[in-house]
Amino acid sequence: MHPTIIKTAKSAVNLLVHSEDGRQKTYARLIGVYEIFTTPLNYLSENIKDLRFTLIKKPKYTSPEFTETFRLADSPAKIKAIREKSPNHLLITLAAGEGVRWQGEGLKQLAVVDKKPLIEHQLDRVPSALVVSHHPQLHKYPHVVPAKHQFILETLLSTKTLWTDRTTILLGDVYFDPADLNLVLLCREEFAVFGSKSQVEIFALSFTKNYHPQILHHLYRALDHAYNGGRGKLWEFYHSFIHSPLSKKRALGGNFVNLSETTDIDSLKDYRNLVKKRPFKKR
Repeated sequence: MHPTIIKTAKSAVNLLVHSEDGRQKTYARLIGVYEIFTTPLNYLSENIKDLRFTLIKKPKYTSPEFTETFRLADSPAKIKAIREKSPNHLLITLAAGEGVRWQGEGLKQLAVVDKKPLIEHQLDRVPSALVVSHHPQLHKYPHVVPAKHQFILETLLSTKTLWTDRTTILLGDVYFDPADLNLVLLCREEFAVFGSKSQVEIFALSFTKNYHPQILHHLYRALDHAYNGGRGKLWEFYHSFIHSPLSKKRALGGNFVNLSETTDIDSLKDYRNLVKKRPFKKR
């Protein structure tokens, strides 16, 4: 390992970790990470940033004053009924986005594709899915209302009290190919992200109860990034999870599953292409 990298890593650890035993363990961890990964410098740098977040900023994000702001605005009785209905596998459709690039009329989740709203294509195939949205137009479907929804990360965090043994998150502006959707719903991995490499999109997440602490940690870290000028997208959460620079356009880990026949609509152009069955966008 290059001496400059060792010096930089040790300086950061000395600053952030107070006990000698903790320092030695952290040195060993960082050196091991450096030697194993193919992009070691970025990985090492992100681990140091993650460590800094954990030691300095995370206490604020895990405090009751902060975490209690991420909740559902629904009644306790309704939330209890939802938990009882889905004790082992919770399916959620996130549909609280503002659609900044969407120039069509109304919500893009209600854009008509093959004679019915986009979101109904999901709900018809996954009737037990719960729509998470503050938009009144979507409240005719089984739904809950997130108290905070400026970023998709806030919307997702607001659902944390519902997470169960297996939680599957679908994005509400996605038109899933049936086979691709089955792949998502039948996922048995502890954690997986489903999306498109060519379109540079994330369409769904699936995770087990064992991963709840890690999911929360990386959501908090990505949200801290958003509050300091970041985009607040799921990509930042995923990059944090795989220890890649949060601002990177795209980085993929072994837990990314490519869905080649699925797309989403970000803009009116995307919608027109979907309706006319043109090739999917590429970025």
